[in-house]
Amino acid sequence: MSIRLIAIIRVTAGYLLTMLFGVLVALIAVLYFYANSQPELNQWHAAPLDNEFGEREFSQFTHLDEYLALEAKLFHELNNHIYDKAPANASLASRFTPGSPVDPTGYMINWNRTQILAAGQNAGEVKAKCLLVHGLTDSPYSLRSLAETLQAEGCSVVALRLPGHGTIPAGLLDTENKYFSRAVELAALYLHEETHEALPFYVVGYSTGATLAIEYAVKQISSSSETNQSLASEVLPPVDKLVLISPAMGLPKVAEFASWQRRAANLPGLGVLAWNALLPEYDPYKYNSFTINAAEQVYQLTQKVSHDLAQWRLRDPHAEFPDTLTFMSAVDATVSVEAVVHDLYWHLNTKQHVLVVYDIDRTRYTPYLYNIDAMTNGLDLLNAEQPFSVTVVSNQLSQTNRLQIMKRVGGTISANEVDLNWPGDIYSLSHTALPIKYDDPIYGDSKLGEPGGVPLGGLNFKGERGILRIPPAQMNRLRYNPFYGYQEKQILSHLNLDNAQ
Repeated sequence: MSIRLIAIIRVTAGYLLTMLFGVLVALIAVLYFYANSQPELNQWHAAPLDNEFGEREFSQFTHLDEYLALEAKLFHELNNHIYDKAPANASLASRFTPGSPVDPTGYMINWNRTQILAAGQNAGEVKAKCLLVHGLTDSPYSLRSLAETLQAEGCSVVALRLPGHGTIPAGLLDTENKYFSRAVELAALYLHEETHEALPFYVVGYSTGATLAIEYAVKQISSSSETNQSLASEVLPPVDKLVLISPAMGLPKVAEFASWQRRAANLPGLGVLAWNALLPEYDPYKYNSFTINAAEQVYQLTQKVSHDLAQWRLRDPHAEFPDTLTFMSAVDATVSVEAVVHDLYWHLNTKQHVLVVYDIDRTRYTPYLYNIDAMTNGLDLLNAEQPFSVTVVSNQLSQTNRLQIMKRVGGTISANEVDLNWPGDIYSLSHTALPIKYDDPIYGDSKLGEPGGVPLGGLNFKGERGILRIPPAQMNRLRYNPFYGYQEKQILSHLNLDNAQ
C-alpha cells in the first residue's frame, strides 16, 4: 500500500470520526434541549416507592396474603412520603393533595387498592369465583361496577391491583410485566384456596388485564397437559370462562423502540426522557403521566402472548380454550381490532367464542367526517366468514338512532332491534369507555352521575387553544359506556349468572 493511499485513508477516517463526534454532540444537545422544554418532575415522578412488588417478591411470594401485606405497607408509605409532604399551596385539582375532591384516600373505599368482595349473605350459596384485572395506568376502580354486580349475583370476587399501579406514576418506571403476571397467579391461587375448588372460575380483564387473562389461560392449559405437568412448579387453577374488554393486542410498533429513550434517561439531567407524557394528576384512579417503560412492558407482553397462543395451537390443534366473550369498540386508538381477530380469535377456532363490536354512529355523521377504518371495521367483521361468532351493535340497518344487534354465527347473519338508542352527542365508543357504567360518579355522564362525584367523564372545556396543559383529545375522549346495561347482561349470561335470584 502506497504512502499516499495510507495518508488518504487516515484523513478520511479523521473526517468520519469528526463527523460522528459532531453528530453525537448534536444529538446530546437535542436531548438536553428537549428535556429542558418538558414540564418539571414532581415527587410522584421521581422514583418508585420502596414497598412495591419487585424482583425479591416475585421470586419469594407464594400467597396473595403476602402481596396484600406488602400492599398495606406500600399505601402507608404513600401517605408518609407523598400526602403528608404536600406543600401548603398544592393544587386542589391534584389527586396527591390531601382533602382535594380527587384525593382517593378521602373516599369511603379507596379503589386503587386490591378489593376482595365476598359473596353477599343474601345471595345464597357461592356460585362462582371471579378474578378481575384492570388495565395499564388504571386501578381496580375501572372494573368496580362489574365487581359489585358479580358479588351481588353470588360470586366471590378479587379485583386485583397490579404492581406499580394505584399509587404514584413513578411506580411504572421500572416494573416488569412478569410482576403483573405473578400477581394474577397469586390472586387465582387465593380464590382457589378460599372457595370450594369445584366452583367455576372466571377471569375478567380490561385492556392489559385482558392480555394477562389470556396469558394465564394459555399457561394454565399448557402446564396441566401430560407433557408439561411434571415441569410445573405449582398447579394453576383452570379457567372456565374469560371475559375480555378492549384487550391489549397489536400495540403500535413504536413501543418496540422505546428502550433507547429509557436508557438515555439514566444520563444526568435527562430523567424526563423516562416519560412519554407528563400531565397533571387530576384523575383519582388513573395515572395521566405515562412512562416509557410502561409502553415497553406491555408491548413485550402482547408479543409474548401472541407467540404463546400461536405455539399452543400448533402443539395441539384440537385443544379447547376457555369460552371467551370479548367486547371492543370498532374504533380504538390504543389497540388493534385486527390484531384481536388474527392474533387471538383465529387461534380459538370454535363458534362458542364471541367477539362483540360496538360500531360507530352511522346516522348523524357522514363518511366525510370518518376515516376509512371507522367506516369499515365493524361491518367487515360481520360480512367475513369467521371460525368464531361475531356480534355488531350498530344503527346501520335502521338508519335512525335505534340500535340493532347483528350476529354472524357460521354462515348465518341475523339482526334484531333492541330497546337501545345511540346518544346524540356521541359518535363512537372508545378504548377507555367500555368497562365504565354510564352513571359512574367519576367517569360517567355527569347528567346521570351519583351525587358527590367528580364528573371527569363530562369534561368539555371550551376556550382559546394552546393554553391548557391537558391535551384536548384527552378531555374529549369518551369515558363511559352508554350501552353498559346491555354489556353487563351479556356478561352475566356468558358466566351462567343471568338466572341468579
